[in-house]
Amino acid sequence: MTGYPKCTEGVTVLCILLVFLALNASLFLEGYHGDIRGQQTWGNQALKNGVSSLYAEHTTDYPPLYLYVLKFNAWVNLRLFRNTEVMTRNYVFISKMIPTVCNLTIGLGIFAHFRKRSFKKALLGMCLYLFNPAIVYNTAYWGQVDSVNALFMFFCILFLVNERYMWSTICISLAVLTKIQSIILLPLVLAIVLVNSERKDVFKMLFANAAVVLTVLMPFIRGGVIVQLVRRCLFSVGWQPYVTANAYNIWFLVSPRTPEDWLTTLRDTYTLSGISLRSIGFALIIAYTLLVLYQVLKHRNLSSSEDSETLSLPTRLHAREIGKRFLRAGKLRLPSVSKTGGFSRQSFINKKNAVIAAAGMTLAFFILPTEIHERYLFPFFPLLSLVVLDDMRYARTYLILTFTHLINLMIAFPFQNRDTLFYGTIQTVLDSVTKMDEFALIGIASAIAAVNIITFIHYSKIGILQGILNNQTNGLADRRSS
Repeated sequence: MTGYPKCTEGVTVLCILLVFLALNASLFLEGYHGDIRGQQTWGNQALKNGVSSLYAEHTTDYPPLYLYVLKFNAWVNLRLFRNTEVMTRNYVFISKMIPTVCNLTIGLGIFAHFRKRSFKKALLGMCLYLFNPAIVYNTAYWGQVDSVNALFMFFCILFLVNERYMWSTICISLAVLTKIQSIILLPLVLAIVLVNSERKDVFKMLFANAAVVLTVLMPFIRGGVIVQLVRRCLFSVGWQPYVTANAYNIWFLVSPRTPEDWLTTLRDTYTLSGISLRSIGFALIIAYTLLVLYQVLKHRNLSSSEDSETLSLPTRLHAREIGKRFLRAGKLRLPSVSKTGGFSRQSFINKKNAVIAAAGMTLAFFILPTEIHERYLFPFFPLLSLVVLDDMRYARTYLILTFTHLINLMIAFPFQNRDTLFYGTIQTVLDSVTKMDEFALIGIASAIAAVNIITFIHYSKIGILQGILNNQTNGLADRRSS
């Protein structure tokens, strides 16, 4: 018993959700006209000529599932208000409804994740995400749709750590079909699924995912533009060939610029000893991914703290140690396989490892490669929310990056309504500082980039490198004992 009647819990959650919706709705009528105008134009075209026409006429380089969202927004606008005029207040409001609902769904997912342990913890975890000022700014004010693919990425990892591998793989497929940047989680998901699944279950997942992908792509196949779609999505690297696109990461320090001048930043085709900066960025993110996979597949704890009880982890045993124990018992027995394709008794994956690794890879994707936009940090927050209440070190990381990400967003797209207390005050302070000196804005941005890099290094140290060192130490001890 938690001491909270079910009806009281329900009313409390409902009130929080209503406050969340009211807060978001208060910002709905504002937005970045350039992005929303482009989205509505694509949606109107998709509604009139079909989604495949957007690739036939080389209108967009966005993945296909994203275009269905824009088409739906255009349909709602036409049905309710009987017009297709671009950038009406009604359409601006409509365009933010689906991203807001996605945020709300993520919040409920976080609540459900923590509710097994504590209602208070579940409520706090949900509120930390729903009222994250950077999340609200991105979705409710700017009008971006990052929460749509973040929703799929979030449930991909949530299903993964609960050994629902079929649904996990479907979610990552939908995430990639929404935004190609979601592919950063694919190596982690594939590695865990393949290690923990029987061959027949792998084939079932391949079939299910193929069916989902073909269903989404069918209009484009019928429209004869599937080649254009694949080319424009998979080869979108180089679309904006600069070391950074307003993302305050390591490459921003290489070539700092104001948001208005970011198109004059250093091109990532510039070479050092014959190697392009783009290739260096690729090498960094690939190396980081390999380190993460090594750590996760070694089944060790990603941090030095031994808090297995907080996540109800199934096992902390290395595969070799498990094998030794079975052999000592006189018979080698494999763990039983659950209906979802995972090991029900002793799953060869640490749940907290997977969450920390997934969040770390999204953070690394923001920090290390070139051509990164300021909004690409968005998926980090729902993923880290799954462990943020279990370790204060990750809570500090969450809060620090919330602040730096918000400033990054507000410098890239300033808040216009100074009457709004929270965002208006921050924007006023930013404006007053930057008016003192023309280089002050670059100084603030460079400081934010430095904080992001230091935080990333710290996160990697406590979440990835410490576990690798533990692996090496334990492995050496095993060899000596044998």
